[in-house]
Amino acid sequence: LKVHAVNTGVPHVLVEVSDLEGFPVLEVGRALRRHPAFAPEGANANFMSVSRGLLRLRTYERGVEDETLACGTGATAAALIAYRLGKARPPVAVRVRGGGLLRISFLAAGTEVSEVWLEGPAETVFTGMWGPRPACGWRDRSSLWQRPSTAAGRWIKRRSAASSAVSCAKARGGSSHAGRPARRPP
Repeated sequence: LKVHAVNTGVPHVLVEVSDLEGFPVLEVGRALRRHPAFAPEGANANFMSVSRGLLRLRTYERGVEDETLACGTGATAAALIAYRLGKARPPVAVRVRGGGLLRISFLAAGTEVSEVWLEGPAETVFTGMWGPRPACGWRDRSSLWQRPSTAAGRWIKRRSAASSAVSCAKARGGSSHAGRPARRPP
């Protein structure tokens, strides 16, 4: 195999293949990911085909240790290597395994590139707060909080926090009834 390597913040290995759908991404990706040339951390392995200015990409991702549906740094690596090989010009369209179309733009001067931008679809899949223990008055002292869809509008945690609420109320000099805090959260 002829491989190309680039680091886009994460090390990537890229192989151009003629039959992307039939290519053994898992087997070859696993071997390339752990190749001694990329030790000790390893690299993501990307497999690309180019047709009519569109790059198609499949990625075996380190850490996941399997093929993923999309990899933004891998799509960027593929676009930059395709440019260096004379197979694409910016902006480069990259179709990832999950079906999404990414667009990689950059300024190019000879073999040098700068101002690299990745564009593609994005959607919110979760909202919440993660951080240090909340102040007294909250229903729980742990770190993950979600706003419920109930009309009460109280912040909730997965497990019961009656004892935490009581200790918060006492620490403020307030009182507590049946494990409820003396003051409700906002």
